[in-house]
Amino acid sequence: TGIPPLRLLAWIELAIGVCTLVSLGVEQLLLFDGLATKLIEITLIMFPITVLMGMGFPLLASAFVDSQGHVGRQFGRFYAVNTLGASLGPLATGMLLIPLKGTYAGLAFFGAANLLIALLLAIHTGPGWSHMLRARTLRIAGVVGVTALAGLLIAPIQFSLFQPETRGAKILFEEDNHVGHTMIVERESGAKVMVVNNYSVSQSLVSNMPREATIQIPVALHGRKPKDVLILCVGTGGSWKSTIQYGARVVAVDINPAVFRGMALIHPPEVMTALRATNMHPVVNDARNYLLLEARKYDLISIDPAPPITQPGMVNLPTREFYQLVRSRLK
Repeated sequence: TGIPPLRLLAWIELAIGVCTLVSLGVEQLLLFDGLATKLIEITLIMFPITVLMGMGFPLLASAFVDSQGHVGRQFGRFYAVNTLGASLGPLATGMLLIPLKGTYAGLAFFGAANLLIALLLAIHTGPGWSHMLRARTLRIAGVVGVTALAGLLIAPIQFSLFQPETRGAKILFEEDNHVGHTMIVERESGAKVMVVNNYSVSQSLVSNMPREATIQIPVALHGRKPKDVLILCVGTGGSWKSTIQYGARVVAVDINPAVFRGMALIHPPEVMTALRATNMHPVVNDARNYLLLEARKYDLISIDPAPPITQPGMVNLPTREFYQLVRSRLK
């Protein structure tokens, strides 16, 4: 095309940053809107970002390899640096950025970082600049931009994407952790819904009959009161609550710690007192990993997983191997 690769890369970085920030606005509009709308969001926003990132790699490589005499050596160095960044980036994001700032704040940070890179590349490749002016402007923009990004990370500011009252529902609890963004929302009907990554995964009904049935039916098939019960994927705690009547030793496992922290907003004090009794054992862990590491056997195991798109690890729960593992833990 005759356009320098780094100038094209500047436009790509600009598009990635804009798409990332637009996705935050779209998330606000899609509260409670279900899986089909989520798939549309992924198709219209995440897919273009992925394609743009793929386009950026060869452009940066062509700019990095500027000498025909040492193409192999230069491309090897570029590929090594890219591999190092691709390895350290996810580690820093998953282990530092998201636990410290949350999912949506992390997205905002990366969107701003892409915009800063686009600005620096535009200054670097802009025509009509003297060398001295270009270098000085790059230094100023770089220092200001990096300082602003560092401030976003260090500042003890909680980033909340949603208003306390959104689309006729009231947000009672909100937490952004390494698992995802979790909210407990009260609808106008009085039902309290647990929303993970902006998708409704569980709700407390006025009648708790469906959750009670998941416990009472297997107890009836078992023929006697269970002594040891395992609840996998606690959600709003309807199944866990239904085990109170049996006085059994109950282990309740959920990968999301926010589930246990927000439960007091869902159940009345007397229920929470019973769930905090010595025979109740809440565990924050992946359900499959817990079964692999814990050899104890149970009379009853209740599983109520969310759809695989909403939380990490859920895809392991509908497999044949998982059910074989569960069966091996039944008395």
